[in-house]
Amino acid sequence: MLLQLSSLQQAANNHLRLVSALLGAGLLGLAACKKDSDTSSSPGIGTVLYVENNLTSGNGILAYHQEADGSLKELAGSPFATGGAGFANPNQTLGPDDTDEPLALSADKKRLYAVNQGSHTIAVFDINTDGTLKPVAGSPFPSGGLNPVSIGVVGSRLYVINKSDDADPATIDPAPTYAVFDVAASGALTAVPGAAITTTSGASPAHALVAPGQRLLFVDDFLAFQGATPQGTLRAFAIGSDGKLTAAPGTPLAIPLVAPATTAGGALGLWAHPTQNVLYVGFPVQNKLGVYTYDPVTGTPTFVRALDSGTPGVPSSATCWLRVNKAGTRLYALNSGQNSVSVFDLTNAQNPVQSQVLALKNAGPLFGTTPANQHATSQAFHLTLSPDEQTLFVISDHASTDYTISYDYVHSLRVAADGSLSESTTPAQPAVPATARPQGAVSLTL
Repeated sequence: MLLQLSSLQQAANNHLRLVSALLGAGLLGLAACKKDSDTSSSPGIGTVLYVENNLTSGNGILAYHQEADGSLKELAGSPFATGGAGFANPNQTLGPDDTDEPLALSADKKRLYAVNQGSHTIAVFDINTDGTLKPVAGSPFPSGGLNPVSIGVVGSRLYVINKSDDADPATIDPAPTYAVFDVAASGALTAVPGAAITTTSGASPAHALVAPGQRLLFVDDFLAFQGATPQGTLRAFAIGSDGKLTAAPGTPLAIPLVAPATTAGGALGLWAHPTQNVLYVGFPVQNKLGVYTYDPVTGTPTFVRALDSGTPGVPSSATCWLRVNKAGTRLYALNSGQNSVSVFDLTNAQNPVQSQVLALKNAGPLFGTTPANQHATSQAFHLTLSPDEQTLFVISDHASTDYTISYDYVHSLRVAADGSLSESTTPAQPAVPATARPQGAVSLTL
């Protein structure tokens, strides 16, 4: 028995010496690589969607996990407090709720930026690996104006649109601003001296769109066309190395009147093609999608054409918010008045072809003064594609002044291989009052 134990001990010692020799020869590094590989390939939590509840008391970020069937389930701990106030518009006046990208991710997808439209600040969060959010030290930070509504990210800088619209017709607000901030490693925001731009009073700007390449910024001053001195509503700027903006020659541009419309209206809803110098613009008053080319250096847009969007024969599509997939093959346009999504084929980027109109679920009753000016109670106002582009998330807001039942919804639409859309799951309904207008939509995979 002692001989057997001795032999076993000797074999064990030989094994240890062999392992030691192998590790010394460099296989320790391979073992470490294997460990790292195992960790990185372990299943994460999947796709997470962030939406701002926009509450005037206790504004917060709703966080949803996308389930295997595409439906959405709110994460534990959601909503995550922004430390500020959202914005109410109970009379549903035109302008205050017109926003795009009120939420934005940092380039490395590790931080989330969010507007506090009612308290004039920007909240900054670190994103934890489980999708929960942690405010950075000092958050929220002053937005550089009143009613921030949109955030554009360029490296370690933020471009913030301050709408300066309190929804009270009796109040004269200061002019809106486009503010510029440096982002510190800690996430703290500091205004870039002398970089802010003041635009036309009452213009109600809605979006700070950073073009591919991050050298140009497009802005839509939606209501500048109806001011005492009408102004163009489509603006373009070159972004300097110091963060300052230089207005493109010939801008701001007025939106062209396209027959049979009798009023041109303003630009609302912007998105750029990922590889071509083509800008898509919503013409909500004319129920059309506008197409522009633009100068890659100065940003000056040139009008190409406008196309019908939405269900033919149905009035008031109010086409606004837009997104293009990463390949540049499909454009998705929200027809807010119809609570629908149009899909456009971009085989010819300058001549999109509408291939589908999907009516979203739970649109609610129609309201309006005349049959030609009727809209769905629930209206599509925000959208984003999931990182794998297999889902299009759409936020529909309660848009009538009848608050008996809330029609705020978060839709999860399946994107087929050909870019077409379907809605098989029941939309999620945020736990907010009917008077609230949830806004913003960004997603990432964790």
